[in-house]
Parts: sequence; structure tokens; C-alpha cells
Amino acid sequence: MALSAVSVGIVQGVFTLLGVIVGQVLATSAIAAITATGGVILLGLSLRLLKVSRIAVADLLPALVIAPLLTLAVAAWTT
Repeated sequence: MALSAVSVGIVQGVFTLLGVIVGQVLATSAIAAITATGGVILLGLSLRLLKVSRIAVADLLPALVIAPLLTLAVAAWTT
């Protein structure tokens, strides 16, 4: 039991450090795009868990990469 808590703590720590590093590099608009995309994925996951709709949530995961790239491209295009 305690061994699994250590492994979970290590994985969450790595994700936290990765988030801090990426947060310092990305623009605020790109972070907002990732946050919005994550919200839509969570909404789809909740609808799937409640058996309201069968949304293929895994198909939405590439949007976590595409959304900030599009945001950065639009920002570069307009300036």
C-alpha cells in the first residue's frame, strides 16, 4: 500500500514539474487553449461515465497539442 503511494507521488511530481516548466515557456493564450481543451475533454468524459452519450474521448487527446499550436500560429499571423 505504501509502495503504491510512493509511485503515485513520483508520477504526480513529474507531471507537476513538467507543468511548471511548460507554463514558463508557453504564452498565456496557449495555456488558456490547453485549459479550455482539457475542460471539453472532461465534459466528454463525464457524459460518457454517466452514459448520457458515447463520446470517443481518446480521439480528443490530440487537441491538447493542436489547440496551443493553432493559438500560437494565429498570434504570429496577426502580429
